[in-house]
Amino acid sequence: MTAGLAMTRCIPIGWGLAYQFHGLCRKVSPQFCMNVHAITAHCVAYVYSLLPLSFWYRHYVLIKKAPSPLKIAFICFIFYIPAFISMVMFASSTSDPVIVRRMLIEHRNISLFPDDPKVAALIGYESIFQKTTLAIIIWICLPIFPGYTAAITYRTRIMYILRANPMSNKTKDAQKKLVKALTIQAIIPLFMMSQASIYIWRQFQLP
Repeated sequence: MTAGLAMTRCIPIGWGLAYQFHGLCRKVSPQFCMNVHAITAHCVAYVYSLLPLSFWYRHYVLIKKAPSPLKIAFICFIFYIPAFISMVMFASSTSDPVIVRRMLIEHRNISLFPDDPKVAALIGYESIFQKTTLAIIIWICLPIFPGYTAAITYRTRIMYILRANPMSNKTKDAQKKLVKALTIQAIIPLFMMSQASIYIWRQFQLP
């Protein structure tokens, strides 16, 4: 819902970063749009950080006793803390919209930014190398790569345990179906990996 409300367009500008909003939030203010987008970004980052955790849990219950619901809730809460902090930092550390608007006008490229920068809903960061901004980018973009690697590693271990464990065929089939469901679910982050790669390539001006 927040993604539809903001309809965000990310525009790297040299070492700066601008966000243009096409959703209904633009009727309120650019900062309100940024707050809405921050909620979306933190939800996405949190969900993807839970991907390796879901495979770890399936691996854990195969070799040990299942953890209590309270322990699971506590682990999920620990994973949520950096997502919440990033949301607050993301929304509160933006540069003055006037500066971002001027940056876009100075670096304007019609093929990349067709709308009039004087009337568009714009906000962003003058430099991505500000401490808070860089920390946010790292948290949102980078964990998906080691997280996906961890998920694949745990999946391999789970399949090995299922082949070697003398459990009944019915139990094995049930476990394999659960792993298959997680594997299908794990395909979704591949889209995020491609988006993060394109953004990093554009933002850091890689060859």
